[in-house]
Parts: sequence; C-alpha cells; structure tokens
Amino acid sequence: MLYKSDSIETYRNLFPLRFYLNQILKKRKKTLVEGLFSDAGYMNVERIEYNESLFEVLQEKRVIIKDDSIIKLTGIDNNLYLELYKNFSVAPSGLYKIRRQGSDPRVKILADIIIEYIWLQNHTFN
Repeated sequence: MLYKSDSIETYRNLFPLRFYLNQILKKRKKTLVEGLFSDAGYMNVERIEYNESLFEVLQEKRVIIKDDSIIKLTGIDNNLYLELYKNFSVAPSGLYKIRRQGSDPRVKILADIIIEYIWLQNHTFN
C-alpha cells in the first residue's frame, strides 16, 4: 500500500487496528476509543484484552503456570490498582484501588537523586 501512487487514505478501511486495553478501563471508555476510529473510516478494528494477552505470553514463557495465583499491579492516574487472580483464565477475584499510590516510584527516586546532586554541588550558597 505504501508504494502505490494512491493516497494512503484510500486504504484506511483495510488497516488492521488492534487495541490492547486493560480490564480496569470501563467498557464505555473502550467503546469510545473504538468508535472514534470506526467513525474515522477504520473498519478493521478489534479490541484485545490486555490481561489475556499478557498471561498467555507469560504462560508460554513458563513464567506462570495455569493454576498459579497472581497479583497484577497497575498504576493509572496516580492510583494503584491491584488485581487478584486465583486462576488467570477467569476474571479477577478481587480488584482494589489505592489512591495516590500509582505513580512510578522510580520517578520520585530520580527526582530525589537530582535534588540531592544539585544541593551537593551548590550547598555552599545556603
């Protein structure tokens, strides 16, 4: 398609779009995302559940086995979501949200290191 003289827009309906969406997202948000692209002319749109794909890959790599219990942690909008799976082939048996704990701790650690470095370089000016 890229090497044809036609506009790439003429092939929009053929492009396969696959959205890997987390289970935490509400169904209406997932539908909204899909709808935006469908309305724009993309007809080959499909939703793939992120957790199912993740667990499938982890099982293929033998990181987990089918009867393992799993706790999956996800940080979204500074909230930490804990999903408990007693059997990952079915929906989680527990979903917990801990407010203001979802940011990546590496960001805070890096910021502390930078501030400490600046202070050590300039501490004589205090």
